[in-house]
This record gives sequence, structure tokens and C-alpha cells, in this order.
Amino acid sequence: MNVSSQTTAWVDILLVNYNGGSQILETIASIEQYSTPDTYRITVVDNGSSDDSCDQIEQRYPQVQLLRTGANNGFGKGCNIGARHTNAPHIMLLNPDAQLLCNVIEIFQQYLAVPQPGPQPILGGLSVDSQGTPSYAYEHFPTPLTLILKAFGLGRLLTPSYTRTEPHQVDYVSGSLLLIGREQFQQLHGFDESFFLYFEETDLQYRARQQGIASVHIPAARYLHESGGTFTDESFRGRCYSDGMKVYLNKHYGHWGSVLHRLYHLIHGTLQPLKNWIKKRLSSSA
Repeated sequence: MNVSSQTTAWVDILLVNYNGGSQILETIASIEQYSTPDTYRITVVDNGSSDDSCDQIEQRYPQVQLLRTGANNGFGKGCNIGARHTNAPHIMLLNPDAQLLCNVIEIFQQYLAVPQPGPQPILGGLSVDSQGTPSYAYEHFPTPLTLILKAFGLGRLLTPSYTRTEPHQVDYVSGSLLLIGREQFQQLHGFDESFFLYFEETDLQYRARQQGIASVHIPAARYLHESGGTFTDESFRGRCYSDGMKVYLNKHYGHWGSVLHRLYHLIHGTLQPLKNWIKKRLSSSA
């Protein structure tokens, strides 16, 4: 599909696919169900999938721009590729295992229509699980304190209450649903491609904050997302998370980043058997 031949939509929705199966088809269906026609275009960047998800997309959604890269480039690089092949004034990232539950695009448009000081902010929505319970939608930037708390299994102390109903500024929103102006994306030179998976949106928004670009959580923009929905190998997922953390800490904390990374894994690895035992006892007594 030739981008230059298309009329410019308000937003380009980028989905990075790797063996997304039927889930990515449900994602596209939710976009079409809840979004106003002609306000968006969908681009799927395929990272060398071995399933039939690309063939299914071409058959069911011929209007979707499908970019087959032939290799698993990771999330950030996949988004950068998608951004280069699109031209709408806004870019919205959406995980291939997420589904919109409302007209998220319209909600974002209404928020940005109100004049605000400073550069256009990065926007995120409220992620809920299959039970309707709010889940990971935004977080604090990683610091030595937050990492140590998580290593000790006390990450719940950092979990937002999600009781606020009005838009509010946060450190960073989840990359599972993220809207950014193309101007801001280009100003930041997109994602740092040294991140393969995890922490790339954290890094992007940390750099954005340094340039005066805020991140805003909009609770009304609800979407369904089960964390890790397309992962079938939990050990691989864990390695990706650890590698992403290492890149982030080394980049922003230098030598102390390596120390923090090793300390995190030392504490986490030492306590994990105890945490597993406690979970087992609690489940057996329930």
C-alpha cells in the first residue's frame, strides 16, 4: 500500500505483530467497531511471524497496510518502521493483544482540542483485564528505590489506585496504548532501538520529559489488555524484561545502572523460592 496515495487521517494506528494469531484480528475488529471512519489508518508491522496471522489480516482486512519485515526486530524498531511508512499527524501504538472498549480516538481528540501550554503531551488510556479490573496503565520512572521495592516483592506499594476519573499527568503511560504527535515522535528520534522489548516506552517518555513533553493518563479511554497475552514462553518474557531493564539502567544511570541491575536480580532471585512457597500455601488453604 502506498502511503502517498492515501488521504491523511488524524492518526496512524501501529500494531507490531509477532505470531499474533487470532488476537490481532480481534484487535483490528475492535478498532473498526469503536472508531469513527476516516479518522484513522491501521498499519501492521510484522516481525517475521511464522503463523498465518499475516495471511488472515490480508484476507479479512485488505485496507490495512501490512509491512512484512522478515525478522523479529523488537517492539521499538517495529514502531519506528511503521512510523516511517505513515504520515498522519498523530501516531497511536496499540498492542496486538489489546482491544478498544470505546472510541479512544475521539476521547484523545477531545482532550487535545483544549488549548494547553507547552508541547503536545503523550496520552495513554486505562487498561482493564477480562474482569474489568484496572491493570498496568501507567507507572513511575524506575529509580533505585522503586526497583528495590519490586525486588522484595513490594511493587504493589507503587501500584496506582486508579480511582481518579479526570485526566492527570503521570511519569509514563503503558506502550500497550499510547498516542504521540508525529512532531514529538520525530523530535525524540523515535524509539531507541537498542531496546528489544520492555522499557522502550519508559525510555521514550523519560527523554520526552527532559524536553518538556508530559505524559497524561486519560481514564475514560478504556481498553482490554491481559498482560503478556501473546507470550507463550514465560522464561523468554522474563529474559526480555531483564534485558530491557539492563539497557534502561545502563543508559540513564551509567556504572551504577549495572550495579542496580545485579542487585535487583540478587534480591529477586534469593526471595523468589520463598514467594513461590507462600503463594502455594495460600492457594492450598483457600
